[in-house]
Amino acid sequence: MPHWERHRWCDEISAINEKLNRDAGGRSAADSGGIELVNPEFEG
Repeated sequence: MPHWERHRWCDEISAINEKLNRDAGGRSAADSGGIELVNPEFEG
């Protein structure tokens, strides 16, 4: 995938995430029925 297209996808995903975060009103992913991604190799 060309760099410009990857950049466009990132911009679109960021905009969607920002809207979802605004609409959530401070709720966590667990409160809103979303998912929480956890890296099992990270202990901290």
